Amino acid sequence: MRRTALVACSALVLALSACASAQRTTRVPVPVPVRPMTPRIAALRDPQTLLKRIGLPPEAKLAPQLETGLLAGHGGLGVGAHRIWRIPLPYRTVVRFFERQHPRGATASSGMRIGRVHIFGSNRELDWSFRPMRPFISSRTLSVMVLALSPHATGVRVEVDDVWHVRPASERLPLGTTTITVQRASWDKIAPITRRITRPEDVARVVRWFNALPLYKLPRHAYFCPMAQYSPPIVISFLSATGRVLAEANITGTGTGKPCQSGIVVTIRGKREPMLAGDFLARVLALVGLPSRPNV
Repeated sequence: MRRTALVACSALVLALSACASAQRTTRVPVPVPVRPMTPRIAALRDPQTLLKRIGLPPEAKLAPQLETGLLAGHGGLGVGAHRIWRIPLPYRTVVRFFERQHPRGATASSGMRIGRVHIFGSNRELDWSFRPMRPFISSRTLSVMVLALSPHATGVRVEVDDVWHVRPASERLPLGTTTITVQRASWDKIAPITRRITRPEDVARVVRWFNALPLYKLPRHAYFCPMAQYSPPIVISFLSATGRVLAEANITGTGTGKPCQSGIVVTIRGKREPMLAGDFLARVLALVGLPSRPNV
């Protein structure tokens, strides 16, 4: 009798397990919502998209350690993406390879030599432009810098630079800023700057100023700009409660974007964002008790 009860209980357990297993295997997965592809999302992804439109020799290997000199780039007015490659082929072979390229949807812009002096070596830059993505991006450029490393090796920088016409929402400061630092290195007779903003109302005020800044715009006319004394850039950093850098504003000169003045180079979460402009620096310096042009 006892043995029969044990067998019946075992059968019941197996049946329940089978039912549970069947329920698990027949459960219909919940579909993950997919964000629709909008012009703004396409614009944000554009640099990575354009990077894939240039072909590379099969021997090319990623080589971020070569990002110095000409291969370090020259900095654009917009945002973009880049890759550094090492190709074990002679310089002229690599140049001819890229000269035969015609990226989809592109118009060749230029093919110039940066310099032939020994500090540069043999080099060539090829540029292509693409149609704007209105109303967001006013200029889209793909460039390839080719630099001879040795008789049998060549370095290549492939770079995309998009100039935004409308400030993207991603350029707003992340939530959680509790401290703002204002720093500048010393140079010659120029004194260093080190200031901290910690009062919550002051931090909120600076964040509000930053989020209201417009994009930097290229001047429509050429101006004669007198030689200016070099001054290290002022770096305004936005820090979390743990000291993590959430964003940085790197400003050389006034940052207003007016004739003969640069804009504000912005990095958020380690990613370069479109350049901004405005009287942001003057306001921050006044808040920490410094003159608008602290040159001593």
